Amino acid sequence: MEGGPDDYMTLVRDALMVPISSDQHQAGRTKVSVVGCGQVGSSIAFTLMAKNVCTDVALLDVDAARLGAEQMDLSHASVFCKSRVLSSTDPAVTAGSKVIVVTAGARQAPGESRRDLIDKNVGIFKKLIPPLVQNSPDCILLIVTNPADAMAYVAWRLSGLPSSRVIGSGTLLDSMRLRSRIAQQLCVHPRSVYAWVCGEHGDSQFPVWSGAHVNGVRLRTLDTCVGLRDDAWGHMAEEIAASAAKMIEGKGFTSWGIAMSTTAICRAILLNTKEIMPVSAYIQGCKHGDNKKVYISVPCVMADCGVHSIVKQKLSDLERAKLAQSAEIIYQMQQDADASLPPQ
Repeated sequence: MEGGPDDYMTLVRDALMVPISSDQHQAGRTKVSVVGCGQVGSSIAFTLMAKNVCTDVALLDVDAARLGAEQMDLSHASVFCKSRVLSSTDPAVTAGSKVIVVTAGARQAPGESRRDLIDKNVGIFKKLIPPLVQNSPDCILLIVTNPADAMAYVAWRLSGLPSSRVIGSGTLLDSMRLRSRIAQQLCVHPRSVYAWVCGEHGDSQFPVWSGAHVNGVRLRTLDTCVGLRDDAWGHMAEEIAASAAKMIEGKGFTSWGIAMSTTAICRAILLNTKEIMPVSAYIQGCKHGDNKKVYISVPCVMADCGVHSIVKQKLSDLERAKLAQSAEIIYQMQQDADASLPPQ
């Protein structure tokens, strides 16, 4: 038989089916692209598929061999899911995405400064963000690359998108870690625990103990000093802040927690659920911190437009001071990034 395998399969398809409409109609399809196929990106892609969040998952990476292997593996898994898997080293594969999850970036090497890491990742984002937005001008960018707050700011500066459509994964994962730990200690399900971590996705993050509650019962009605002294709660907060480093020490990376939290954000956007999540958003003018032009994690209403609203949460004096301190740290990181960006 003349021709290759593709020609033969075309003949088989024609023998099997009678086409009655074009394949070009894409109504009802939802596409999420994952940029970077390392441990984090691959875990996010798998979780998006497993949770049936979208109809199409597109993978973009510069490593063609790794990319091909990941697509093959995920395509095999897709038999049990509803998502189609695409991949390419060409940003055009992301065209038409509703959400683009960016995990690509350099890892911080031992002894490397934060400024050095930011400079590396700004260089990567300069090449990456413009073609992504060109191919999906109506997309929402969800930045996972660390330092997540500063890199969300960089992506916003480079994209030309409204700030509401550029989001950092922020402290949602840190909040889930805190809820899980409290639930373990109190022997209840994590979904019955409401406790948020705000501020930087990093060392200056802090739990909002003043609002933490279990099924409506505030922890501070049980103990007015919750979060105000060096006790079990204080140790818990320190443990949560150090958990990522502990996981990296043990297995070399974190993956499943960030995959689930990122997928939850994507789901809230795609389904327009209006869920409130602590993600990294541009907060100037929202009466948080000291009104600096920063991306920082505060409770946000997530919708199909990205960040729909920012919640005017009530903080204690101590928590307001911690938020302002965290905002200053992120602001300095953004200043470092600004040195490598075009004038605004």
